[in-house]
Amino acid sequence: MFGSKLACCAIFLQSLGYCAQSNPQPLTIVLRFEHPGSAVATEGMKSEIRFLLGKNTSVRFATDGAPLQATSGKLVVFRMHGYCSMDQPVKNQRPGLALGSTFVSNGSMLPFGQVECDRIRASLQRLSYLVPQESEQQLGQAMGRVLVHELYHILTGSSGHTTSGITKPSLSAFELTASTADLPRESKHAMEMIDVDAAK
Repeated sequence: MFGSKLACCAIFLQSLGYCAQSNPQPLTIVLRFEHPGSAVATEGMKSEIRFLLGKNTSVRFATDGAPLQATSGKLVVFRMHGYCSMDQPVKNQRPGLALGSTFVSNGSMLPFGQVECDRIRASLQRLSYLVPQESEQQLGQAMGRVLVHELYHILTGSSGHTTSGITKPSLSAFELTASTADLPRESKHAMEMIDVDAAK
């Protein structure tokens, strides 16, 4: 009888855990564009972010200057530095420069990041297979992967990296534009563990 009660308790706790995981964690990303970006690239970026984070993270986007409704959960701000559109001239960029960054104060990760659009565009233009008609979509995909990489640092509070996937130390132009991208399971799980109460 006692053992049956324990089994029932275990099943009940498992069902609670399932419900908690199935309730999407709220996340609002504010985008601050230095220059007007491509609508196609921006939508491609948002789509890639949502796809990579998965259904356990409910993502909302806002642009700097637009009214921001009261929201629960986590709020992060990304500055989209440079021109986030492939129809702008690309200045020479030294290979190996960071495509994104996060900000740290007194050892703590701040909810602010930056995506280097000009460096991403320069990286993509080195690809021989880049199709002009699809370049804006590929740029958006690449920006989304870079942003999720930086988001990983912000949400986990860690400056560390994984050995594979888009949360490894660096990403090549091929990895930014490949048909599929891998967000390691441990990275995704860590990003889903958002302290909602602390973020309010």
